[in-house]
Amino acid sequence: MMDLLVQSVAAAVLAMVILFAIAQDRRINLRERTLRRVFRRVGTGQRFYTFIFKNVERFGVLKMIGVKRRELSWR
Repeated sequence: MMDLLVQSVAAAVLAMVILFAIAQDRRINLRERTLRRVFRRVGTGQRFYTFIFKNVERFGVLKMIGVKRRELSWR
């Protein structure tokens, strides 16, 4: 169910990005820059959520064998 929701949001974002690229003008105003930033962040967040959602079992296995939370992060 959540996978279908994620795919629906992805399709909507992709459609908006395509329409946005078609209607692009040489001059970029503040509204367009703001929308581009929002679309980028939504896409990035969606990719991150999908990655975590698909790999949650692997994270659980790592936690079961004793990997510390600090070792799972990149920092």
